[in-house]
Amino acid sequence: MIRWTNGALSLVGFVRAFLTFERRTREGRLLQDLIIGMIYVGTALSIAANVFNFPVGTLIATSGVFAIIVGLAMQSTLSNVFSGIALNISRPYAVGDWISLGDGIEGQVLETNWRATHLLSDTNDLIILPNSSLAKATLTNLSGPDRSHGVALTVRISPNVSPGAVSSVMRDVLLSCTSILPNPPPTTHIQSLDADAIEVKLSFHVAKLSAVGTTKDEVFDLVYRHVKSSGMRFASPRAGSAEGQGAAVGRAFLGGWHADR
Repeated sequence: MIRWTNGALSLVGFVRAFLTFERRTREGRLLQDLIIGMIYVGTALSIAANVFNFPVGTLIATSGVFAIIVGLAMQSTLSNVFSGIALNISRPYAVGDWISLGDGIEGQVLETNWRATHLLSDTNDLIILPNSSLAKATLTNLSGPDRSHGVALTVRISPNVSPGAVSSVMRDVLLSCTSILPNPPPTTHIQSLDADAIEVKLSFHVAKLSAVGTTKDEVFDLVYRHVKSSGMRFASPRAGSAEGQGAAVGRAFLGGWHADR
């Protein structure tokens, strides 16, 4: 019995060391707990069969009906447990990653345990998602495959200058921003050209997701400065866009206000 116990403890110590050295641990240590639990159960059954000559096979056979009843009663819990195991094995995210779900839920992964995954939203709210729901959801890892994050902005310029001149000014904007990563290099593309505007798309990467807001503020400020200093003018929003509709409503309101006066 002592030999079986020592062997189980040695195997458990090896499993813990292996999972730690390979950086496969989780806050909840789901996979580690599962393997260690299997080792303890196997050791207990081996001691019962080999030391005490207990009919383990008969016990397993007679416990089948009981296991079915327990499984049906704990169907929801078992679904979360096995979904958590699947998520830990497939590793779609890690603790500290920002993830976004198809239903609009977004946050940073704090912990994955047997029942649920805990997220911290950008408003500092704790979101607890059952593992079964998370396993079936459409998930976007905003921190993968690395911590850098891509950003795209669209600027509309009045067509009183050439598209090449607009692209040149926007490239100067991106090169002037200190928060933008040099690799992959930032790019500008003319998306559309008509009598109302030249629409140019600015694409760049930042070091991490939390830097997106401050970097966008810096880029917008640089766009404004470069556009004004180069003699270009901003174009009005598209008529069908929300901004364009808001501007049209504002103009109508002001027109009516002046007419009443």
